Amino acid sequence: MDWVQAFAIAAPDIAALRAEVAAVQNSAALDVRFPGLPRRVGRSCAPAGEVRLQHGSADRGRWRLCDVAALMLIEKCGGAAKAQALYDHGDRDERLMAARALLHLADAAMLRSFLSMLQTSNDQALFEAGFLDAAHPAALLDDAAWNRFLLKAAFIGLPLERIYGWEARANATLVQMLLDLKAERMAAGRDVWAGTERVVAAVR
Repeated sequence: MDWVQAFAIAAPDIAALRAEVAAVQNSAALDVRFPGLPRRVGRSCAPAGEVRLQHGSADRGRWRLCDVAALMLIEKCGGAAKAQALYDHGDRDERLMAARALLHLADAAMLRSFLSMLQTSNDQALFEAGFLDAAHPAALLDDAAWNRFLLKAAFIGLPLERIYGWEARANATLVQMLLDLKAERMAAGRDVWAGTERVVAAVR
């Protein structure tokens, strides 16, 4: 896959990405250069639009240039297992890059396991990177895992529009969970998630 083309990388940024790929020839070199990708390549986002990943489409505009560089390098030098290792031992920025790479490099079983771990994360940026703006959660998660994901998204107030496939995956159990959350929020005088009624309407 030509990721430079797939992510519609602007001409001024292509040279930096190509230089990173040329500089990394093995896993050891990747270990050395990986932490510095945000500084050398940058954190600006790719242009808006869709990119096709292994488990479905994603909003490429949510990917930073350093995320794209990380995908290119990890795909070249180690694949999904390397991405998992970089995630496990990385700081927050490194984990964000590795998490994005895993969305494409991991097989279905590995990605389900990774998403299950992310569901328990208190880092909202990591949670969003794993679950939002992409088709893989709707494609891979069973109903129980999907409902837990939607409930957490509702609890922390994430926009329904960033959840791919929500309408097709709406179900009665999820509706009840959201209505229970709504009742709790109203009783406490707190805001109700804006997506609640839309999910309810999709089932009823």
